[in-house]
Amino acid sequence: MAASNFPGRGFAPLPTGSRDLLPDACRRREQLLHTLVTTFDRWGYEPVQTPAVEYFDVLGRGLAPSERERCVRFIESGSGEVVSLRPDVTPQIARMVAQRGGHRVDEGKVLRLRYAADVIRIPRARHDHPEVHQLGVELVGDAHPTADAELLVMCHEALAAIGLDGAQFDVTHAGVGRALFAQAGLEPTDEDGLRAAIERKDAVAVEHMLTTLGVEKNLADTFKSICELYGPPEVVVRAREILPASTHRALHDLGQTLQAVASQAPACHARLSVDLGELRGFDYYTGMRLRVWAPKVPGPVVRGGRYDTLLRHYGHDCPASGFAIDLDQLDAACDQQVEQLRPHGVMVTVPREAEALRTPAQSQARALRDVGVRAWVQVVTDLDHAQRLADTMKIGEVCHLSPGQPATCSHYVRGALGWVRSKSERL
Repeated sequence: MAASNFPGRGFAPLPTGSRDLLPDACRRREQLLHTLVTTFDRWGYEPVQTPAVEYFDVLGRGLAPSERERCVRFIESGSGEVVSLRPDVTPQIARMVAQRGGHRVDEGKVLRLRYAADVIRIPRARHDHPEVHQLGVELVGDAHPTADAELLVMCHEALAAIGLDGAQFDVTHAGVGRALFAQAGLEPTDEDGLRAAIERKDAVAVEHMLTTLGVEKNLADTFKSICELYGPPEVVVRAREILPASTHRALHDLGQTLQAVASQAPACHARLSVDLGELRGFDYYTGMRLRVWAPKVPGPVVRGGRYDTLLRHYGHDCPASGFAIDLDQLDAACDQQVEQLRPHGVMVTVPREAEALRTPAQSQARALRDVGVRAWVQVVTDLDHAQRLADTMKIGEVCHLSPGQPATCSHYVRGALGWVRSKSERL
């Protein structure tokens, strides 16, 4: 293991993929969260919170086998039950709705829920993060394709509100691939290999694999064709002409979703790309699936889709869809906005040798806070030190107290050409 510069240690102070957030990063995260949550709130999404620890057998009902393997598990003291740190919030929302709010959905009320939570997963690969910070929404009780359109439009609006430029919305429909694989009747291991070849757009490998497995030529040609069914939303029209009738219900629903987006938010529709050969999440999603990509980041900033069968695992049959924003990926995508997110406030400074001025400085800071201004007291060497420190902290105003008979408080503002004195007051 590589040595580190952590004092007294011969190993890295944090596990691979973990990181600290220092004040600038935390402030940016807070402002991003505030903007995103404000957008979701305007659309009627109510806040909920789920526990960080759940019984593994309950949580695992809503997880794919590959995700259950990534759960961090331990034995609960006293009961001896196996519990798990949450690796995903959506199954928790499904459990919550079935346990506490199912009757509201039965009465015909659609639930719009939002959450902010950290999820913990055992990394699959070196670059996986064990801790993922998420902000997500769930739309429960509405199976209509326009409900998926609502999520797409709201997601676009939220990302636009934080100024994220160049985001690309990739959508597909799990029902297309599911219908084709059901028709082929392959063994699970053969399905896995075929899916991987389709996702690589490797039509030659798809044809060779299906020929070897004895799949009829017409169906093999259909599987080859979905390797090329990607591009603008018009792809759905072309797919109806090529793919068998078993896929037409899924294509109809996806087409309705895309039409609703086009009528509600043309700017969002312009960023949509359809890829019917995208089969990841095949065993989880039941309908539209979404990934949003941003320039200069390796992973999607948003993942989501429709999962109409999830609540059945918790005893309540109810349609649902949603998405989660990966705040770490979003931070990286918004890295150029750091300068736009400077903190506001006034730093009240006191020379180190003027201890008697600490009390009036606290009074000055309290008076500023009383009128809604962010303010605190900082001990400095002199005025030059105060201004340099304010520059480092990205603070644009300084109230510097100077000793004398009487003492004075001088107010300085950071302008384009440097610090400018605006006024002085006797204390």
